[in-house]
Amino acid sequence: MKSKHIVKIVLWVLLTAASVYVAFFGLIINYNIILEGAYDAKLGIDLKGGMHAILTPEDGAEVSNADLDAAIEVINLRFDGQAIYDRSVLADYEGKRIIVEIPWSSGETDFNPQKIAEEIGEMAKLTFSAVEEDSESASGFKAVGDVLVDGSNVSDAYAAIDPNNSSNYLVVLSFDDKGTEDFKNATTQLNGERLGILLDGEIISAPTVNAVIEDGQATIEGEFTLDEARSLANKIKSGSLPFKMVIADGELRTITPILGENALNVALQAGMVALIVILLFMLLYYRLPGLVACIALIAHVAIQVLLMVWFEISLTLPGIAGIILTIGMSVDANVIVFERMKEEISKGKNISSTIKDGFKNALSSIVDGNITTIISAVVLYYFGTGSVKGFAVTFIIGIVLNFITSVWMSRSMLLSVEKLNIFKSPWWYGAKKGKEEIQ
Repeated sequence: MKSKHIVKIVLWVLLTAASVYVAFFGLIINYNIILEGAYDAKLGIDLKGGMHAILTPEDGAEVSNADLDAAIEVINLRFDGQAIYDRSVLADYEGKRIIVEIPWSSGETDFNPQKIAEEIGEMAKLTFSAVEEDSESASGFKAVGDVLVDGSNVSDAYAAIDPNNSSNYLVVLSFDDKGTEDFKNATTQLNGERLGILLDGEIISAPTVNAVIEDGQATIEGEFTLDEARSLANKIKSGSLPFKMVIADGELRTITPILGENALNVALQAGMVALIVILLFMLLYYRLPGLVACIALIAHVAIQVLLMVWFEISLTLPGIAGIILTIGMSVDANVIVFERMKEEISKGKNISSTIKDGFKNALSSIVDGNITTIISAVVLYYFGTGSVKGFAVTFIIGIVLNFITSVWMSRSMLLSVEKLNIFKSPWWYGAKKGKEEIQ
């Protein structure tokens, strides 16, 4: 039995070490980068700068303030789909234009006008139609017949790993109620034939319909790389704008960072010092439970960094503050549990049952505190913009991780460690032995 618990402890430590390595250095297999590390994280405008563009209606089309608001909503949805939260999208109602500022992409250092155009998205009409082969067309196809599905009825689109071939990616589509019915009719009509996806009249994909889709969930399969699948999903996502927007002449330029990368170094150093101080306090004051909390806390930080890199969430100073704040909340959860444990063990209670009761009795307080904080973060995300929204996303991720690391992971490790004879003394738990024998 004891060997089983030793193996469990070793596995937790190895998983934590692996998550730290992958989070900071990435995952590389056979010289292929599977996942980038923290050093490749996308930095926000305040730390690295970015690009500034002014969008105007194509050909001077007449638009109302409501039209501009609708356009901003779609642009924000597209940016959310690309996890670009550190941004500014504002309407100039007098000039009938939209002002956009976004951070550099991960690894991007050169000014690339085409890149910003892609990140803002082709402001075009998205439609689904039947197609036929056309050797003179760049795509090899041309649209025929009426529009079968309108792009505004696409509720979501994202890239995913092909379950039949892990080296390939596919695009997953979902439709609203009207889109589901229209797409069912389209796939019934074109079963076994190609269905064209058009952006402003240009065919961006022409997959073959292999079955009638009745539930509004479809996949576009092909030999896509991750970047190709994401690019196609981003073009499809968010439907279409009420009118086409173009970048005004001479209104695309770089913007300098507000604070600079030196501010990032200072913030990271401060965060590292705070983390070390917290780890030392937990270790010295709570001893064995403190050591377990340290391992869980390190795993928490590593996984949070990993998720931010994975979802390409821009790292800003408010975002770093969100990470540090969730670290404090994670420690707070452990302190609540460990203080209850110390009191019970000092009274001579059984250590194993005390650990279980400690987590059980403290769970309601931890849940209440975290749920109310999540509500606040959701409100910030819903009403906030730019770096405020990025802070909210980072904060929500950290709070969710608190339940995994400071509660479930800490409890699992502590119960395994307690089974070893050398850790039966109450000293290991920062408590004094009571009148009853500790077992």
